[in-house]
Amino acid sequence: MRIARSTHLAAALFSLIALSGCVSDEPTRRPPPAQPEQIAPSAVQIFLSLPEDTNANSYVDTVMVTVYLFADGYAPSVFVQGEFQFRLLNKDGTEVAQWTITREASQASVRRLPPGPGYMIQLNLLDRGTDQIPSNPLDLYCSFTPTGGKTVHARPHTLRYGRIGT
Repeated sequence: MRIARSTHLAAALFSLIALSGCVSDEPTRRPPPAQPEQIAPSAVQIFLSLPEDTNANSYVDTVMVTVYLFADGYAPSVFVQGEFQFRLLNKDGTEVAQWTITREASQASVRRLPPGPGYMIQLNLLDRGTDQIPSNPLDLYCSFTPTGGKTVHARPHTLRYGRIGT
């Protein structure tokens, strides 16, 4: 008799705990509206990681870039097929490196992120030669050209490359 009572008590306690886990205080989230067909990006926003030294030679060489494209009249970020161009320039305008992310590579880099689709792109100086450059602030410029559309540009971001600790 004691076993049956404790079994019923355990089952009731388990049910109470399980049911309490099903309650949510958050409002129901609706999915964003479907992206309109033939949408054209009007703005580019980029976010950067801190540059890293991936080959352990004391020179930073790699930065991860998250890119969002936005279109007038549509709040979430958008996915549009096209090509990215990144340029890393000295303050005097001299080009240090350039990367072209093809339509195929940009499509492969798309991830579903909270603001909407985002492009996760790795830029590595070693792909363009060497990472052993003087320690200077450099400006990273990004532009996106949609397939058959008008190029849009992001605001430049300043990074510090060169030897770590100098």
